[in-house]
Amino acid sequence: MSKMNQSSAKTTSYSNDLQKAINGQINNEICASHEYFQLAWSCARDENALHGFKEFFLNFAHQRFCDAMCLSSYQTVRGGHVEVSETRAPKLNWKGAEETFKKLLELEKGISDDLNKLDDTADKTGDRAAANFIENKLLAKQTCRVKIIADMLTQIKRVSGEGTGLFQLDLVLKKNCGIPPWDERHDDYRREHGHGREHEREHERIAAFHERFAANLNLKN
Repeated sequence: MSKMNQSSAKTTSYSNDLQKAINGQINNEICASHEYFQLAWSCARDENALHGFKEFFLNFAHQRFCDAMCLSSYQTVRGGHVEVSETRAPKLNWKGAEETFKKLLELEKGISDDLNKLDDTADKTGDRAAANFIENKLLAKQTCRVKIIADMLTQIKRVSGEGTGLFQLDLVLKKNCGIPPWDERHDDYRREHGHGREHEREHERIAAFHERFAANLNLKN
């Protein structure tokens, strides 16, 4: 018997169709997180040595996993069941800056489409609470993420290839903990925390997250 067929005091106005759609999006977010995670460590290999881009991709892996957690929390609060299906193996490795970011832009646009479909499902089931959650907590952030990837692609085209310009961009990303200097989060972070110990704590938090993440993917010996 499927868990979503079991009754809960909180599911009287929470449709099975919406529960299934949210579980599907949880799976999509986890898969996207895996893609960024693998891509990050591909950048760290000695033949690439792009440690700023590694930080950038680890940040995105963390954000995508946090969205999966956010959806899982919402599903549970509403009385639904989180059911994660088998995730596909990640496919992305560093194949040059422009090609990689073109694929990432496709990935992020696909996630935007998936979130819009999820929002449509919430509307069709008459669940305004879920629709508001999706629009305010997920779609708003997703619009910014697509813009960040698109901006990165433009900057990469501007520096023309894999030479000194890409090296300089990598240095800037490394210095800023993987946050592009034109990203508004960079200014917010500097205003709120400055540099120093807060940067170290951020690195420690992300490193601890990916230690657990690597263990879950059986990447450790």
